[in-house]
Amino acid sequence: MTNPAGRGRLFRKYVIVLLVLVGGVLMASSLVELYFSYRETQTAIVRVERAKAVAAAARIAQFLKEIEQQVRETTRTASDDPDASQVEQQGSNFEKAWERRWRSSASWTFSGSFATSPPSSS
Repeated sequence: MTNPAGRGRLFRKYVIVLLVLVGGVLMASSLVELYFSYRETQTAIVRVERAKAVAAAARIAQFLKEIEQQVRETTRTASDDPDASQVEQQGSNFEKAWERRWRSSASWTFSGSFATSPPSSS
């Protein structure tokens, strides 16, 4: 009826075709899974980066608020705080006293390494 050698070759052809088809389907399935895994990883990375950016923005905003508060405390005016006007008055008095002291000591001149007083006008 049929040749046993022909039947063996036909069987090998079917096995090879079946292995190629199964291998191709497995390869395609792996590529699809790889693609979706890549997309999920990219989405997760974007999510983490956004969370870090939001946290950094919050820290920056807090830092700026602290700086703003420090500047406000430093530059308080008399209208903001009555104690500030007293401090300003004391500072002004100190500056006036310093100027008077400087003017009175400015009559001294320096000649080399020795201080000499101006000649007396008597």
